[in-house]
Formats: sequence, C-alpha cells, structure tokens
Amino acid sequence: MALPTTRAERDKEAFKENSIDGGVDRRACITNGPSNPVPVEIVEDGAGGDVTNIFNQVTNVASGSPTTITSYTVPIGKVFFLKGINASGSNRAKFTVKIGGSSESIKRTYQPIFNVKFDFFNLKVSAGVTILVEVEHDRSSVNEFDSNIMGNLV
Repeated sequence: MALPTTRAERDKEAFKENSIDGGVDRRACITNGPSNPVPVEIVEDGAGGDVTNIFNQVTNVASGSPTTITSYTVPIGKVFFLKGINASGSNRAKFTVKIGGSSESIKRTYQPIFNVKFDFFNLKVSAGVTILVEVEHDRSSVNEFDSNIMGNLV
C-alpha cells in the first residue's frame, strides 16, 4: 500500500496523524471493515531492543599468534543485530571477525593508521551463536589491541 499524499486520503486510509509534525506516523490502522480495526506497528530490522556495546582489550599479544580480543555469544531466546565492530592496536595487524566459527571479514592495519571499522548493517545473528574478533600481528615486540562489538539485542 502506498502512503497517502493528502489529508483526505490519509483519513480515508485510516493512517494515524503524527501529533508533533503533522506527518504520517509509523503506526497505521489497517481495517477489516469499518467496525473492526486491526492495529499494526511497523518495526525495521534491528530497531529497538537493547543497544549493546561489548568492549575488551588484550595486552602482551605475541607475534604470529592469533588472539581473541572480544567475544560475544547471543543469549538464548534473543536475536542480535550486528551493526559494526571497531578495532585498533599499538601496531600493524590483521583483524578477523568470525561469526559462528566462520570468518566473515578480514581487515589489516598499516602505519600510521592502526584503526579499522567493520560495517555489518544489522546482520542478524541467532541465539547461541558466538561473534569473535581476532588479531594477529608480525612484529617482533608484544603489542596491545582492543575492539568493541556493537548492535541491538532483541
């Protein structure tokens, strides 16, 4: 159904008018006849729920040793909409995002920029599935790295 464009058409289609700006609200009333309205709320994927940000930092990461920085397992009975992951460190490295044990994305940092951002645009992750951020570097010294996993838990 297309959105009505005039006030008369809005009234005819039984859309609720937004009292703040006079526009069409996201809630609509779909009717099954004039005396039997069925209320419907339209919600975008990943909207609502609890905004979740899981942060962790690891220090003394040895060269050539894949190390988990941050890990998050979606609680049973919930769905996690993964928005993105930020990661950084004190030296160049390869960052790998794994979801359910499979590599989903890999990014590398180089001097002088040691920050990376992974965009997942509300990727739906089911209950019981683990999201991991791993790092591996090839420098002779030990280094520290951090990352955070961001999304909505519904």
